[in-house]
Amino acid sequence: MVVRVIATLEDFQAIVNRSKPSIIYFYESWSDPCKFISPKFEQLSTVMAYHGFLEFYEVDLGKRPDIANTCRVTIAPTFAVYKSGKSVSGITGSDSRALREYLQRVVGNKT
Repeated sequence: MVVRVIATLEDFQAIVNRSKPSIIYFYESWSDPCKFISPKFEQLSTVMAYHGFLEFYEVDLGKRPDIANTCRVTIAPTFAVYKSGKSVSGITGSDSRALREYLQRVVGNKT
């Protein structure tokens, strides 16, 4: 699976309104914690357990302040799961183990 870039607010709204859960990674391109966790997020997107259940996206907060404002995201990195128009859960920070465990909980709970 590939992490797809969300390019517009309209794309974001279409993605979060789907019934299939999506995890969105909100990042700042200049942030060292984001630079650290980005390849880990990409790697986790390829794990077979997540295929078919969870779609992976990313938003560059510096390029998409409209999306950041819509979501009230003020910390980068932030990871949030959306389903049917709602943010159902999320975490912040660059701890790859915490991110992996979070995704395992999301998949296990069938958000």
